[in-house]
Amino acid sequence: MTAQAQLFYADKAAKAIQRLLAASADERQSFALEWLKKKLEYSSPMRKFREAVAKAMEELQRVEVVTKWEISKSSKGNDQLTIWPA
Repeated sequence: MTAQAQLFYADKAAKAIQRLLAASADERQSFALEWLKKKLEYSSPMRKFREAVAKAMEELQRVEVVTKWEISKSSKGNDQLTIWPA
């Protein structure tokens, strides 16, 4: 995937994640990365998906849609994205 394609996908992912955040008023929201990857119809390897999600989250943090975010392991040992909306 080219750098331009990665930026395009990160923008698309940021918009999709912002819509997910708008659907709930929870102070903290968590999404399994595998579920999010399927939801966003991302076909590249998980490593590249994680990079795109990180870029998307950095942008959402920059525009103050989120205050904090992290990718970590869930209590079940699966990768998850946790977001604290602004």
